[in-house]
Amino acid sequence: MCAYANTSRSRPSGTDIAFEICAPMHQDSLRNPAKILSEKETPFKQMKTSHEVIPTSQHETAAGLADTKIFTDRALDSIVDFVVVTDLDLRITQINKAALRLNGYQRHELVGKSVNVLMADRPFSQKGVDILRKNGYALNIDKINLNKDGTTTPISRSLSVFKDEQGNDQGIVCVGRDVTERKRAEIERESIFEITQGISATSNIEALIELIHESIGKVLYAENCYVALVDPKTELLTMQFFVDKRDPVPPKAKLVVGPTRYIVRTGQPMLITP
Repeated sequence: MCAYANTSRSRPSGTDIAFEICAPMHQDSLRNPAKILSEKETPFKQMKTSHEVIPTSQHETAAGLADTKIFTDRALDSIVDFVVVTDLDLRITQINKAALRLNGYQRHELVGKSVNVLMADRPFSQKGVDILRKNGYALNIDKINLNKDGTTTPISRSLSVFKDEQGNDQGIVCVGRDVTERKRAEIERESIFEITQGISATSNIEALIELIHESIGKVLYAENCYVALVDPKTELLTMQFFVDKRDPVPPKAKLVVGPTRYIVRTGQPMLITP
C-alpha cells in the first residue's frame, strides 16, 4: 500500500514540474495511516513522476484571447441598444452593429477615430472625461447624433467607466438608443397643448390661425399652408391664412376640382405624398 503526496520542483528555466509521490507504508500503517516510511527507508528512486505541468504556449494564449474577442464582439452585436466603447482619449475601440446601423458607418471607418465624429452637438471634452471618471457613470443624457450622411438623430445614452484588474480606469462604455419617436410624441403633445391654450385665450381668429400654424410647424413641414373658408351658397373660396414659398395669396375664387374641393365635399382629411 502507498501513500500519495503532491509537490513541485523548479526547472532551471523557471517553470515548475508537478510530482505525485508514492511512498510505501509499513504493515501497521493500515492501522495508523500517518506512519509512512522515512526517506531513508524509501529511496528517492521509488518516487515516480505522475504528470508534468506544461506552460501554456504563446500560440495557445493568442488563441484564447482571440476566442474571448469573438465572444465579446458577438455579445455586443446581440444587444438591441447601441454600444460604443472608447479609451480614455475618446478613441473608439469597439462598436456594435446597432450603433453602425444608426450611424451608417462600417466598423473599420470608426475604430480608432474620436467618438466626437458622431456628435452633432456638445462634443466630449477632457473636462467631461475627468468628471465622468470622478463620478464613475452618467445616466440618460440626451444628445444629437451625427450620421455619416449628414442627417441627425436624437439619442439618449448612459456612460460608465470600466476598470482593469488592478482597479485603474481603462475606458468608457456608452450605451444608448434612438429616441426619435419619443421626441416626436413630446413635440406633438406640446403642440396640442399650445393650440388648446390658444383657443381658450385668443379671441382673434387670425392670431389663433398663426399660432396653430407655428405649432404644426414643429411637427410637420408647414412652409406651404393655407386656411380657407367656403361660402356654401356660392362655393366661393376665401383665404383666411396663406403661406407659400413661391405663390402669392390667391383671390377669392370658385371651388374647382382638386384636393380642396374633395375635402370640403366629403369632410374627410387627405394625406398627399410626393
